[in-house]
Amino acid sequence: VCADEVHCDLILDESCEHIPFSSIRDKGVITLHAPSKTYNLAGLTAAFAVITDDKLLHEFKIVKRGICADSNVLGITAMCAAYEEGETWRRELVEYLRGNLKLLEESLKPLGVLEHDHKSTYLAWLNAEKLYSLKQNTKSTAEMKYADRVLMDFDIGLNPGEDFSDRPSDYSKYVRLNFACPRSTLQEAISRMLDH
Repeated sequence: VCADEVHCDLILDESCEHIPFSSIRDKGVITLHAPSKTYNLAGLTAAFAVITDDKLLHEFKIVKRGICADSNVLGITAMCAAYEEGETWRRELVEYLRGNLKLLEESLKPLGVLEHDHKSTYLAWLNAEKLYSLKQNTKSTAEMKYADRVLMDFDIGLNPGEDFSDRPSDYSKYVRLNFACPRSTLQEAISRMLDH
């Protein structure tokens, strides 16, 4: 099992807590972590894997050669600083993201565009099919992917749901919105979507 726990520091629902997969089962588990999502350090290639199974660790080291970027001094230094000195900043970030999520929920949930209860991270799935059922006079055509339509009609760049599944048709009506942005930017995006 490979558990990607890169977003584990971003629990937004205060009634929830992150339970590391390796606390349930430690044999045969690779747990991936990085400060890239929480501390916005993706460009510094500072990530790590936690593997307590010696045989699996040996296999992992062989397989990752040529696939995983090597760490560097700047990335490791930034990662250490983030984890050792950045807790206050992380808590402030989580509070800010909660505020952005509240704005999204208040604006889009009553319309059915934001369908899911959101527990963690800053990525929201929007039902673009529902959004377009509310929208009239669009420039886009129904044959286009929803992410392309949203870009054309609202001038908002979102990720197409199809990119996140090996069965694209299951996610074709969804787009993914990253709400880790200034609240004014999020408000502008919501206003563009709802201006119909």
